[in-house]
Amino acid sequence: MADLTGDQKSIPTFLMLAIFASGCSTPMNKPRSPPVTPISEPFRVPAQFRWLPTTIPYASRYRVDDSSTVSITNDSTGKEVLLISSTIYDLALKQDGKLAVDLHIDSASTDTTHWQTQSATQAIATLSLRGQIIDLRSTTPTSCKSGIDPKFARLSDLVIALPASPATIGSQWADTSSTVICHGKIALIQRMIRNYKLLAELSQRNKRVIQLQRITIAQITGIPADSTNSITASGTGSGTATLFLDQDTGKLLESVGTSDLSLLVTTSRGIFPFRQHAKLVIQIN
Repeated sequence: MADLTGDQKSIPTFLMLAIFASGCSTPMNKPRSPPVTPISEPFRVPAQFRWLPTTIPYASRYRVDDSSTVSITNDSTGKEVLLISSTIYDLALKQDGKLAVDLHIDSASTDTTHWQTQSATQAIATLSLRGQIIDLRSTTPTSCKSGIDPKFARLSDLVIALPASPATIGSQWADTSSTVICHGKIALIQRMIRNYKLLAELSQRNKRVIQLQRITIAQITGIPADSTNSITASGTGSGTATLFLDQDTGKLLESVGTSDLSLLVTTSRGIFPFRQHAKLVIQIN
């Protein structure tokens, strides 16, 4: 395996571009859920199953654990890196219907000898009545114009967009978002299409719980490089997830899954193909 030099040293920064879609294969730290039993009562209409601005105050803490294996190859370079990160998200729904988000990140890779801790950062999200994120802005300085930390793009994995009409077992709906994310000084447009399907209604820990399947398609487009940034990227990804939501509130309780990403990074030294396979576990604390 050849070492990366020059502009190539900046390429591993793209390794944290994990498509924050998740899936339903075996994840690390698989949650140990108690036995669940089906319930036969009719599924509640969306008016009883959505995020509501009147639900005040509201706060939740999520722990997101993910691991990614990323391979980087071209004619002269071959490298594989294992990345591991754990992120704590604190969500608080305000009286104006805005969702305040704080996050704290610990991360490590096989290239490092210790964990690296990043300070907490903040963002504010505006939600529709069905929980769709219609605006997301960072309240702390970012490294690129009009962009946000890539970790905030995962917020749509924590706040689930619910159906706009009454749902039953087998019902399907979709949510689409487009976000400018910063990776260093490089701005990338990340477009996510999330398709949901209601699989089952369950009783879990004395709660009425619904089980969803989510299939995500991701598109990453690099904003054209300028004189100060000689690196850009583009790519596509996909992922699947199994989610468990509190039926009374629409709040995510647990999610497990995987995703795959193919990315082409263009630098002054050439074009470098990346492939990433990620495993993801989300649990409410």
